[in-house]
Amino acid sequence: MGLLDIYGLRRTPKDQQVKQAEEEEKLEPLPKIGMDELWPPSPRVKLLYIGLGFGLFNFILLGIWVYVMVALR
Repeated sequence: MGLLDIYGLRRTPKDQQVKQAEEEEKLEPLPKIGMDELWPPSPRVKLLYIGLGFGLFNFILLGIWVYVMVALR
């Protein structure tokens, strides 16, 4: 067995119990975001705002790159 041999590890009963608990746990869908969560933002909406900010920033950088490529043609 090598140092990084993850498939050669033996499973303990504790690992099997954890696996069974994960299988039994059912996730429910998140409720839709309401207008009252937008401001002040809830933690879920804060993550959404951060993602939208990164997306907007990337589109601005892409627009600048396209403008420079067209201008240097």
